[in-house]
Amino acid sequence: MTFVATAVVFALALAQDEAPDDDSAQPQCSDWSPRNVDTARGDITGAGRMKGGPYTACESVVWVSEGMEFDYSCHVINGYGTRWTYGRVAESDHWGWISAAHLHDQGSRIPCADATATAPGTGQRAP
Repeated sequence: MTFVATAVVFALALAQDEAPDDDSAQPQCSDWSPRNVDTARGDITGAGRMKGGPYTACESVVWVSEGMEFDYSCHVINGYGTRWTYGRVAESDHWGWISAAHLHDQGSRIPCADATATAPGTGQRAP
């Protein structure tokens, strides 16, 4: 084995050892309880993927384009201090989370009640 190949194998082994043994470092994508308590609507300012939870690592729900309208339900601040708004793409059945950075007015001003309670995380309208 060459020196370069040995170094690569060693680096990969180190990186693997540094990975946590549990899910504590993983974002919580489904343990949120969004409620439809906001009646505001805003414009999406950049194309991207609406998410199933308030983290970029969460599964994608649907692709959204700049200029689409988004009906707000409520917002949360995730574990990284980033604000996300839950709602739906206007005139559609696509529900999910969009980062405040992708909404023209930073999204909903109304916090989701009991934002850390266990929820099914289905992306459907919450009660």
